[in-house]
Amino acid sequence: IGGFADLLRAVPVRHFFIGAGLTGSELTDEINQELLARNLTPTPLRRGDALEFTGGRLAILHPTDSFLSAEEIGRNDSSIVARLEVHGRSILLTGDAERAAEADILAANLLEPADVLKAGHHGARDSTSDALLQAVKPDLVVFSVGRNNRFNHPAPETIARIMPTGAAIARTDRQGSVLVSISRSGVIRW
Repeated sequence: IGGFADLLRAVPVRHFFIGAGLTGSELTDEINQELLARNLTPTPLRRGDALEFTGGRLAILHPTDSFLSAEEIGRNDSSIVARLEVHGRSILLTGDAERAAEADILAANLLEPADVLKAGHHGARDSTSDALLQAVKPDLVVFSVGRNNRFNHPAPETIARIMPTGAAIARTDRQGSVLVSISRSGVIRW
């Protein structure tokens, strides 16, 4: 969330979506000022919502209102989890989801194989579970993680769960920005 104000200043934005568990008041003052300056109101997304666009679709798999109303739900588990489908290919975007969110999605039988998986919560040990990996069967797992971060993400346990799957691993702490592109013919490059 820390980079959104800079992103709003750098990129033309017509819509601003947030997780249903996050309210506009929880956004930083700087983000709220940028949204106000652009006359944008945050739109909350929850399971069942979908955004259609030319060549693709973004389906929201998590969170649900019932999940968000449960006690003991951590902020990370209220993160948006979405499946991006473009030109016959798919990417599972897990935000900061951890085990409770993953279990909720798995229980709803919403996970399908995806070509690319963005590892949950920067690869924390309590994310990207064996059950999630077995359901998604990714060819590529991307870790969005800062170099020398104080949390030591990604966790060795998470890397160890991915290794037997044979999926390629891309890490922003080692490679810098990771760009995944899908051609109109469905070819994935990264």
